[in-house]
Amino acid sequence: MRGMWRSSLYHMAQRLVELLSREQPRWEAPAMALLAELLAYPDMNAWDERVVQLAPRYLGSKSSVMRCLVLRALSTLCHKPAMDEMMQILQRRLMELLGDADEEVVVMTLNLLSNILHNCNTRVVNVMARELTWRLPPLFHHDIIHVRLLSLQLFQHTMEALKKEESKLLKAQVHQNLVPLLCLLHEESQEVAEASRVTLLRAATFLKKRRLRQVLEKCKLWAVDECLLSQCSSSRAVQYVQQALWCLYSPQQPVREAAVRFLGIAGQHLRGQEKELQLIHRALQLVTDDVNLSVANLAVQTQLSLRAAEEAASSRPSLRERLCRAWRGWAASWARG
Repeated sequence: MRGMWRSSLYHMAQRLVELLSREQPRWEAPAMALLAELLAYPDMNAWDERVVQLAPRYLGSKSSVMRCLVLRALSTLCHKPAMDEMMQILQRRLMELLGDADEEVVVMTLNLLSNILHNCNTRVVNVMARELTWRLPPLFHHDIIHVRLLSLQLFQHTMEALKKEESKLLKAQVHQNLVPLLCLLHEESQEVAEASRVTLLRAATFLKKRRLRQVLEKCKLWAVDECLLSQCSSSRAVQYVQQALWCLYSPQQPVREAAVRFLGIAGQHLRGQEKELQLIHRALQLVTDDVNLSVANLAVQTQLSLRAAEEAASSRPSLRERLCRAWRGWAASWARG
């Protein structure tokens, strides 16, 4: 009886694969839906590779329903042994789906990639993780909270997968996301804000930033900006400023406010560097027209504060001038006897 059941499932899967191979639009969605269910049964391994071969065509389907059905089928397959190489074939198409217009497709893709990182071998994981370090950050500011949360969690997994890597390119890629993650600490969603803190903590560990890691472990969020900027070079501070500019366009008011505050602190660290300060002032000027009054007011106050500090610094005598004055005073006193 069991043999008859196996044979029936086998022939059903065969028929479904044949329908999908012939590109018959009327039957594609029902066939893929049923095939996705059959793949979960034992003894269906014979069809795994064939489904993976068909997947790229249907992942590019204009129908979001069809894309979701294929992703569901692949989610079943990625837990099976010996699927590593076949999943690598799909990498390019899966990465493209991270920018899909359909929210459900993006969520299912993030979940599938997370499963792949947990189930595939080290070589496949490393290849995917490297690409995810620059594919995921745009999703940190996605309109959908669940997408932001999943992308942050997946970014944590990629850094964990690559923790033994010493590539300068990888470290630079992680470095480019420090300020966006910092600004997301002020997310409206507490769940996403905590995920941002954990992600930034992982990034600090990955980059071996001990002081930043300690501040984040103690949840001293008010000190993160200063900690990141202290003892960094001017060129690094400019990079951080450029990262903050992207956060000024966040749809969330608290994130934009965090970016403005960061620019103010960065301006203090870049005092005396006219070109860099002009970049900050131009960015703040754009935010003075923000739709939210509190963000606009904060930008104005930050500009005024920076200009006041610059004027005070320019009117303050330099060390050389002070020494010259002291020398002249001492010389005059000595001459008078």
